Amino acid sequence: MHELAEVARLREGVQAARTDAALARLAEAIAATGGDGLSPIRPHGRRRLARTVAIAATAVAVSVAVAAIGVRLPRAGHPLRTRPGATKASQAPYLGVPASGAQLVAFATKAAERAPLFAVPSANDWYYTDTLEFYSENGGTPPDQRAVIQMWQQVGGIHNATLVNGELHYGLGGGRAEQLTGWPGNMATLYGYMAALPASVPALRAVILANNRATPRGEGGQITGAFDAIQDLLNDLAVPPRLQAELYGVLVSLPGVHFDTSAVDAAGRHGVGLYMIESGWLEEEIIINPRTYGYMGNMWVAVRARTEYGTSPAVVHYHKGESLGSNAQLAAGIVQRAGQLPGR
Repeated sequence: MHELAEVARLREGVQAARTDAALARLAEAIAATGGDGLSPIRPHGRRRLARTVAIAATAVAVSVAVAAIGVRLPRAGHPLRTRPGATKASQAPYLGVPASGAQLVAFATKAAERAPLFAVPSANDWYYTDTLEFYSENGGTPPDQRAVIQMWQQVGGIHNATLVNGELHYGLGGGRAEQLTGWPGNMATLYGYMAALPASVPALRAVILANNRATPRGEGGQITGAFDAIQDLLNDLAVPPRLQAELYGVLVSLPGVHFDTSAVDAAGRHGVGLYMIESGWLEEEIIINPRTYGYMGNMWVAVRARTEYGTSPAVVHYHKGESLGSNAQLAAGIVQRAGQLPGR
């Protein structure tokens, strides 16, 4: 594809496994669904599971810095013409339940084209997430804690708020003080960074792989790093529908990523999924609404028995088929103040 040559400078030294073949297969599969290959996605102009599998219930996931590529960020508040924003399920055209990863990309792309335009939030705006989490407080298994977390994070600052028993509790953290695993900059710059990302799947894939080229082999390497980075972004932020569709295209093109028609999120909602097996034993799955094609949640399941040694707890035994944690994103959006809900 010609687009791959255009982004060669962005991925110096990045050897994206079977890039051309994977993208060619994706384009052919999308075309077979009645779409136009990758053309709908071309440019128009973690909370990562810890090694002890402890999921922090109230914190935005952060990790070590990763290699960043130079991407110019637009000024906050400018309209983002190529990234439609959040849309109600009733507004999105229903094209049917996708039967493959390629069909998911095609349906999600077509649905996103009719979503309202999305404006890059200002530094004073807040992004809101309402998440149901099953997690283990002490790092053991199976998950022994259940929490519904309604959280507001100031886009450009370090202020956050959490709804507890009907009352807002304000705190400090997140924003420019923290970084999301697999993405450059900090949480305060992520929306501007997303606005500057290329809209074509090949170019976007190259950027995400470049950002995650330093992922250690012990954590699955570059491909797993890219998968986890996309999972974290979808889970921790309100991601516009068009960018979600483009991210699905990247996921489907990654070696080892499979499509699942029987996914169920933490809230018991049935969806379709994109999953991969990390380190030969851990299945990580991104769950997607089969009618609106929006992100629903994620889950982790041990597909093989495994014992790991750490500090707290010192030894953890994972049994085959055991759930290690799951999330369900119940709502997400951009609002003007803490306590406000999207659309109100």
